[in-house]
Amino acid sequence: MIARFSRGAGLIALALALYVIGGTAVQPAAAAAGHLIAADVKLKRTAGGYPTVSFVDGAGKAHTMAEFKGKVAVLNLWATWCAPCKTEMPTLAALQKSFGKAPIAIIPVSVDTPRAADKAKAFMADNAPLPFFHDSEGALTPAMKPTPEGYPTTYIFDRKGKLYGVVSGEADWASPKMKALLLSLAKG
Repeated sequence: MIARFSRGAGLIALALALYVIGGTAVQPAAAAAGHLIAADVKLKRTAGGYPTVSFVDGAGKAHTMAEFKGKVAVLNLWATWCAPCKTEMPTLAALQKSFGKAPIAIIPVSVDTPRAADKAKAFMADNAPLPFFHDSEGALTPAMKPTPEGYPTTYIFDRKGKLYGVVSGEADWASPKMKALLLSLAKG
């Protein structure tokens, strides 16, 4: 009797887990976005500043975060092998499009290996108007404070280069709450 109950309880737990996962997966994007990215839920407030290491653009030119001082900088660390990274990228592109001339820069930096850089560059071409940046030396991830626990991880810096907060995991960056947050930082 105990063995049957344990097996039955295990099956019920498995069924419940699949129901919850399946229910979340089929939610409309707008409903899931409100749950996933509400700035007050996923954004972890923290302090710090720009990392000092460089990353390169599609032409191989080196850049640093200091170049973005005076703008709200949204530094997104991502990879082509990361499904949540690829899922959220169109929302980052939509966010960038929505800002027009506002002093906000979306900076997606691929952490793919140098061998996969061309694949990452091609993926970014499908997510215009986002630029392509690559951490070709593998130095950016360990330089970030707090260090990412996984990908995607996104760091939001204010116009003075101070770290405002970090979002770990997939998010809908085009959500009204995130737009409002970034626009308020751009004014401040």
